[in-house]
Amino acid sequence: KAGYRFLFDPNAVAMQPVRARTTRGEVARRRRIVNGSLAGIFKMRSLLNPLNYPAYSFILFSHKILRRLTPLIVIIFILSSSIMALESRAFQLLLLAEIIGGMAFIASHLEVPVFSSLPHPFQRLASLWHYFCLGNWGTLRGLIDFLFGIRYTKWVSVNSEDELSRKNPSDQ
Repeated sequence: KAGYRFLFDPNAVAMQPVRARTTRGEVARRRRIVNGSLAGIFKMRSLLNPLNYPAYSFILFSHKILRRLTPLIVIIFILSSSIMALESRAFQLLLLAEIIGGMAFIASHLEVPVFSSLPHPFQRLASLWHYFCLGNWGTLRGLIDFLFGIRYTKWVSVNSEDELSRKNPSDQ
């Protein structure tokens, strides 16, 4: 907004943050990050005006807002598949795949030891699916918190997120 630009520096060094130790901590971390980024975008919503910031408003909308809407898009996808499954065998198979995918996520979230017996490539695929679902679950919770006016005002280290994820987010 102040007219500064981002520049690429090939010599810049970035540190990869430590991930949460548990799925509960990862959901809490994603929830807090999504909530904070949406609150920041809302506060600076004038940057979304394409007349004043043509390229930046598009990038901000597509990279930040649309990404945060992915869980809603997935829900719409499942609902539309359910409706179309009434008419089409192909959509019945798609809906079955979606149900199996949901059950696989729940099983992996509950740490059911089914996936350890899978061949290695399938374990990798199950791990990616779990991470996708876990990330979208945390994103959905952060989006709901944002819409209901819940804000996270305190930074929480990765090591203590597992403990705080059990508390009411409005207390943080």
